[in-house]
Amino acid sequence: MSSLSLVSLIKQPPLFSSAAQSNTLEISWTLLIITMKFTSILSISFILVGWLFTPVLGGNCSGIGCYVCGKAINHTRWTMTITTNPSDAKKCPNTDGSHPNCCNVLNWKGPFGNPNSVFNTICKWQSLAAGKSAGGNTCGTRFDVDAFTFADRAWIYHTGGRDYSMYGADWLKINDLQTATCTEKNGKPYCTIS
Repeated sequence: MSSLSLVSLIKQPPLFSSAAQSNTLEISWTLLIITMKFTSILSISFILVGWLFTPVLGGNCSGIGCYVCGKAINHTRWTMTITTNPSDAKKCPNTDGSHPNCCNVLNWKGPFGNPNSVFNTICKWQSLAAGKSAGGNTCGTRFDVDAFTFADRAWIYHTGGRDYSMYGADWLKINDLQTATCTEKNGKPYCTIS
């Protein structure tokens, strides 16, 4: 190749005009911004999904500013007993769970009905009057119901299409996404968790 032909190659006009280069640059920036936005949305989605499906127990509600908290609804004529602060680390010395500082939680470590799920924990009892509710989704104020029972009477827990007889010392845990709703059936509190 002669030096003249090399010079003529160097002096050839660019393959793209400046307008085409500008459009290509705009498209590149647009694709980069779209990719960054998609990545951000995807990251936020994973964080939210993790937040929504993480059961929280022990006085904490999920969220920032507005909170998702465990809720209890008492549509009975009796006082429901709730707790907002069971201890994950401290076992109660009173083994039957009927003491006001103990909660014998039947589904603490796993599903209801599994004997290995039971944990008798230290907690503080609070009364929830007939016709009242506590906890739930709130903005500004956190009130997280973590477990419930009817401390002074037998009651029914309905789950999986079956009714289970419960007693005052039997507590059930609920997480931040759950609501315990109790009505009356056959003269007893009748509760579900949704």
